[in-house]
Amino acid sequence: MQVPGIGPGRADAIIAQRNAAGEFGTPNDLDRVKGVGPKLLEQVKPHVIANGTPPTKSTATGKLKPGDPPLDINAASEAELQRLPGIGPAMAKLIVEARPFTSVNDLDRVKRIGPATLEKLRPFVMVK
Repeated sequence: MQVPGIGPGRADAIIAQRNAAGEFGTPNDLDRVKGVGPKLLEQVKPHVIANGTPPTKSTATGKLKPGDPPLDINAASEAELQRLPGIGPAMAKLIVEARPFTSVNDLDRVKRIGPATLEKLRPFVMVK
């Protein structure tokens, strides 16, 4: 409840999600909590430590940088997918529509993702 925008109800929802699914791997994983939408997620990410890793400027906003935690392409929101290099709103929507993926290689099923784009994305994505 010390995080701006998180009151008692949302705090309880976050704890319940953590108890049900385990620790959050990244601050972005909070988007799976009921009541945490994209706007609130962006507000709280700079204040959140997930899995022992403090947030950095590059993990809180903007495009992902080498060394940032990879995004789970099956769980990331369209807004999160747009943080991937070369991915805008239209491509993010296509990725979401092509789910589920069993491996990163499955991204080649997405229209307009060819071998070169897949290799550019590979360091920034994962499948849980």
